[in-house]
Amino acid sequence: MSRKTKGFTMIELMIVIAIIAIVAAIAIPMYSQYIRSAKKTEAIGELISLTASQEDCFNSYRKYCSIAELETYYGTNTTGDYHKIELTLGGDDQSYTAEVFICYDTGGASCNSGNKDLRCVVTNTSDTPDCS
Repeated sequence: MSRKTKGFTMIELMIVIAIIAIVAAIAIPMYSQYIRSAKKTEAIGELISLTASQEDCFNSYRKYCSIAELETYYGTNTTGDYHKIELTLGGDDQSYTAEVFICYDTGGASCNSGNKDLRCVVTNTSDTPDCS
């Protein structure tokens, strides 16, 4: 009488687990990099939106707006989940420098120049943000 066994052997199960571990070891770092890139893109998008709002404000009022004015009248988002934008107006509100601080692991409200992972700057004389 022959005995047929059903199921997988221990070796087969170990091979499957090893394959899953190798795939996970490759996929997790790639996913983490994708998330960091998405957070950076979101912050730069908000900075570019602020720049467009500033130019609109300047064309309308012949001065650049403060953060409070941008948030009130233009709906500019200066604090996101992982970023915070700070704005410095120049003399007589004729120039500005906007900085976005990007923190990958902390909330946007607590993100600042002291604990940032990345900082991007844009001024009224530059077209694109400079990130460092």
